[in-house]
Amino acid sequence: MTEAHPFSEDLMAAKLAMDKDNFYLMSILGNRIMSNAVFLTQDPKPVLLAGVFVKDVATELLLVSARAKTEPISTARATAKPFLDKIGSMALSGKFDDSAFWSMYEDFIEKVRRFAIVEVEEKSYSANRKFTAIVVEWLVRYLSENKKLLLDHRNQLFGGILNELGRIFRVHGAAKKELVVIVVLGYLEKLYAYVRFASTKTDGTLEPDLVQSEIYPFVEKLPQILKGEDVALTEGTSLLVDLALKWRSYFIRYFELRFAQGVVPEQGIELPEETKKKITEAVTRTMEKRSKSR
Repeated sequence: MTEAHPFSEDLMAAKLAMDKDNFYLMSILGNRIMSNAVFLTQDPKPVLLAGVFVKDVATELLLVSARAKTEPISTARATAKPFLDKIGSMALSGKFDDSAFWSMYEDFIEKVRRFAIVEVEEKSYSANRKFTAIVVEWLVRYLSENKKLLLDHRNQLFGGILNELGRIFRVHGAAKKELVVIVVLGYLEKLYAYVRFASTKTDGTLEPDLVQSEIYPFVEKLPQILKGEDVALTEGTSLLVDLALKWRSYFIRYFELRFAQGVVPEQGIELPEETKKKITEAVTRTMEKRSKSR
């Protein structure tokens, strides 16, 4: 890593935001880490994946905080700290090991995922990674066979897929291979939102060329990840890096697509505490809905 890169300071800011239970800001700082990785002339993967991890930790903590119980929040926060330290050390060293990264990711998710479910679910459901694997394979096949739906301006295909995956893995857990697919799909959805925006014609329909060139290749590679854990850790990580880089590049081009919906993008302005509280509550409610089946 170059001496000029501010990753260690970005990571410190993310940890401080977590300590103050400002998980929304922590999520923004995860975005910042990924955006800063775009500007690297050397291999951006270590910093980029650290940003992915920071953002996903923030997402999990936001979901836990939506339960509004102090003890689980405190436990989840304490659980996250050593993982952030390890990921930070790996990124700073420049010697990033894909297998070690996903092992830590799996370990972290397994320890915190149940903090974000309701009491009835916690008492009723047991770990069932085999079922999660069946669902992941089915949904990846469904997406591959129905990718033309992504050209329909009415579709919410990625949202529907991630909703199903979110509710299932949260109560049943997931092995590394399936976690890789879930994370990749999450970033494919982020990229698709920008491609969709860029492809929308004046009548609201989608011009197919950009979707076919930017999104289809990723969709077509997804089934390869399911061939085995080793493939998932190598090919899946490569897909994730490419997706995250493209997503942050589109952000530079089109800025924050959801600004009009009340999610405030990162700016050099300090918001009033009451405003930040309302924003955080709105975001956590939205994320909670996305993680559950209705």
